[in-house]
Amino acid sequence: MSSGEEDSGSSENLKQRTISESNTASEHSLPKPRRAYSATDPRLLFGKRSTISTILEEEPFVHKGYASEAEERTKTRSREPVDKFTLVMLTLAMAGIQCCYAVQIGHGSPTLEQLGLPTELVSLAWLAGPLSGIIVQPIIGILSDSCQHPFGRRRPFLVVGTIFTSLALSLLGNADIIGFIFGDSSDSQPVGLAIAISAFFLLDFSIQAIQAPLRALLTDIVPEEQQAQGNALFAMMTGIGNLVGTGMGSLQLSAIFPFFVSDSQALFTLAALILIITIVLCCYYVRETPIGAMSRSESFAQRFRSDQGIVKLLVNAPRPFWRVFIVQLFTWYGFFTVFVYASVWVGRNVYSGNGAFPLNSPQRQAYDEGVRLGNLGLSLDAAVAMGYSIVLPYLIEKYGMGSMYCFSQLVEAFCLIVPFFIRGPTSGHSPSLILKLVTLSILALFGIPWSSTMTIPWALMGTAVYRVDPNRIGLYSTFFNLSQSGPQLLVSLGSPRIVRKTGDVSVVLLLGGLSALISASLVYILRVYVLENDEVPNAPQVLLDEQPQFSE
Repeated sequence: MSSGEEDSGSSENLKQRTISESNTASEHSLPKPRRAYSATDPRLLFGKRSTISTILEEEPFVHKGYASEAEERTKTRSREPVDKFTLVMLTLAMAGIQCCYAVQIGHGSPTLEQLGLPTELVSLAWLAGPLSGIIVQPIIGILSDSCQHPFGRRRPFLVVGTIFTSLALSLLGNADIIGFIFGDSSDSQPVGLAIAISAFFLLDFSIQAIQAPLRALLTDIVPEEQQAQGNALFAMMTGIGNLVGTGMGSLQLSAIFPFFVSDSQALFTLAALILIITIVLCCYYVRETPIGAMSRSESFAQRFRSDQGIVKLLVNAPRPFWRVFIVQLFTWYGFFTVFVYASVWVGRNVYSGNGAFPLNSPQRQAYDEGVRLGNLGLSLDAAVAMGYSIVLPYLIEKYGMGSMYCFSQLVEAFCLIVPFFIRGPTSGHSPSLILKLVTLSILALFGIPWSSTMTIPWALMGTAVYRVDPNRIGLYSTFFNLSQSGPQLLVSLGSPRIVRKTGDVSVVLLLGGLSALISASLVYILRVYVLENDEVPNAPQVLLDEQPQFSE
């Protein structure tokens, strides 16, 4: 072989080795496959992963057109690890928020009834919830994304939202007193009722101004490897807030704190104080850092008008997103009937009381006692939800995601259908101990579907979206929230006519139970527990109830 041929062969071999080494280096430079962990696993709180925490172990598929942007955002969103104390202080604010929600759910409807609002119209006041979710949450999200205040992007909204929420709670707790100052009487309280309804709307709208930025704050400052731990703490704080709020609602607070005029005044005031304390601690100990996810020169309007706008996002949403969305519609129709009428059902159907009667009348006293028992049941609901969230990962590992999701819907249906058949004694007689225990058991069992619906559908949706567009999970979550707000609108607008015709709030609960039965069947009809990559031809399906295990 000639010298020229040898040189040519060496050059060719050198080129091949260079290309091979370049490809190897490129492969090693690629990001490692990222795992999405279930926020329900309590062991995440202690820095451990369970074998069932893995929802997805393969490299996420990124929709074409998003790849370069995804890489850039992954770089700019890297964060230093957050110590556990700071993480607890951040998520503690969720306990304050949920305490306010629990107080509203337990005593909102009874307070409006006591001020003279007919039972069939009570649900109209609850329109505030879905309207705030549909209108306020996206607006606050847009404003906080573009906020450049020295105090931070999110914390100014936490402070302002807390001020208005505290004002709303104070007005709601003192509506009757303010009404008497402006001419109300014990027989007619139009001013007090108007104040209470206005405060009801203000409360829902202002809480949204806290909740949305708080969740965004977690995403902003907590690195990706701690996101599951942060969400697990959010879930725990939600349970604690529920437990505290409903626990206070089950007590005769005016007897414990005699300087309060009524139980409602004490309850709403204490809830406001708890919210203020938790938000102050959050804002003091949590420091925001600038992030590059959205540059200062890039407005939301520009992103909306771009070829990757909101409409296109929804059109390109993976099919599993819409399947879980449909199930949530029926699930939340049932849940919202509980929010509006649970305490009213105990006061009216179990205790045969009436909140429209004067304060010291036997009917009113029976109604108030029933409302307190209802709040005790909701406290047990919160406790069961916290306990069930601990065992839920093990149950999913043993029985599968689909089975446990369907089971939770069946429990919800049972808890909503049974009240229709429960009737308390005639007026003037207290219900028996057995009837009280049955009532408490029904309300406590709601903790099972509540814990499940706060975790399983969101995990399914989040994992499905993560495979398509991991950098827009926040936007998809906002739209997924409509699966909860939409049914609330239906209950708020439809139940007044039902209660007016039947005179029985348990009929509304019964319809909620039938809706839950539909959601249970849809879990298997739509196969929502199957995550399939809709964008890739012949892509393998990922069954969440057949998750691969891994070791540290």
